[in-house]
Amino acid sequence: MIVYFDMDGVLTCLDDLIEELRIEGEERGSAITRISAERGHNWLFENAPASPKLEEFKTLMRDLVKKGYKVEILTSLGLPRGDHPGVSGRTKGKKYWLGKFLSNELIDHVITKINMVHDCHLKGDFGGKDKVLIDDQLNNLNVFENNAGKGYLYKLSNHNSVLEVISRRYL
Repeated sequence: MIVYFDMDGVLTCLDDLIEELRIEGEERGSAITRISAERGHNWLFENAPASPKLEEFKTLMRDLVKKGYKVEILTSLGLPRGDHPGVSGRTKGKKYWLGKFLSNELIDHVITKINMVHDCHLKGDFGGKDKVLIDDQLNNLNVFENNAGKGYLYKLSNHNSVLEVISRRYL
């Protein structure tokens, strides 16, 4: 079985940073586009704060691996398919964040793969029997579950209940 962890909204608090920099009345997507244009496509992801529950996620990842499960990152770059100028910057920013907040031990021995898809609806391609996704976006979970995967909606406010269900079911 593979357990996928989303980055933005699960391992990171990217929305907190976006909200801090958003202009009044500006939609989230427009804010990301503006900030990326002003500061570079990698900036948001390099500077996203870690979830206050990141250490608990790291422990969960290690425990899942001890039970024989694979742990992978499944994250979206938030860009249309194709050759978009932001792909390399956003990829670089997310890899930088992972290196900054996750230890070499986690990256080398716990997380077996880092999957980056252009757009979040492509997370559905990873769904399947014996595959689990922890994500903060219901749409992502819906496309994942449409391909027979099992999804868990994560919000900081329901952190303990999500970890409890996953621990009970898989550990």
